[in-house]
Amino acid sequence: MLKLTVSKAIIVVLLLIMNGCKVLSVYQCIIDPYCTRYREPIMKKIVECEKTEIGYDINAYLYENSGRKSTYEKFVAKNQYKNTNRTFDDLRKECQGKYEAEQDRLQEVKKMQEKEAQAKRDRIFNESKNLAIESGYKGYVQFRDMHDFVSSAENGSININDYKDYVIEFSSNGDYAYKFSQLINGVEIYQPDYRYGLKLTVGIKRDKDQKDQPLEGQVINNIKVVSFKGVETYMTILRLNKQILIFDRAKNFYVSALEKALKKVFDQKDKDK
Repeated sequence: MLKLTVSKAIIVVLLLIMNGCKVLSVYQCIIDPYCTRYREPIMKKIVECEKTEIGYDINAYLYENSGRKSTYEKFVAKNQYKNTNRTFDDLRKECQGKYEAEQDRLQEVKKMQEKEAQAKRDRIFNESKNLAIESGYKGYVQFRDMHDFVSSAENGSININDYKDYVIEFSSNGDYAYKFSQLINGVEIYQPDYRYGLKLTVGIKRDKDQKDQPLEGQVINNIKVVSFKGVETYMTILRLNKQILIFDRAKNFYVSALEKALKKVFDQKDKDK
């Protein structure tokens, strides 16, 4: 074993005398398990990456594990690429630069798309508001769901009386925080699920032609747009007076506004023909 070690040492010394540090680097790579595993794939990845138009997150690839990082820094980075004056580290920087430039471009595109989408939402909202006011309502607002509206009133974030005769559009089509309890004089009574921290009861007036009736315990469902009519008092089955928030179903002005906006687009296309 000793003779073998000495022989290896003599060979390394002779190679160094004849070829310098380059041979030592090759020898070190041979005895380094990370280098033998990663060196060629790393070099190939860097070359392929640099040749692409949009690059690649080569830094993430190189530094995602210690073996690859060590191999790159010790045995690849300073090596010359073919018969050029560039090193593999130069190629890496060029590749990473293209990748980051592309990411910046995509971010700008995303921001522009979000800006356009928000502008479209604003236009539809303003059109919905105008249509609601034209129909005799005082205003038009949006909330996530009934729970969001009522909890905002209960915690003082809004003054609920300011929203009387307003159209309220819910982004959600249902609400698990309220469950149907009974029908009184054409009004569906929904009791709060106290696990959601709500106290106020909700009443939703039924349409004249509405025939279906929720089952006891059924959550609020298929109520996208309502108008707030105010706070009233009703008598429970235990003959106790209790405050209730009264709502009426309202026309979906968002759909009307969207239809109106689409009509404008099609009319403009017809004019441009």
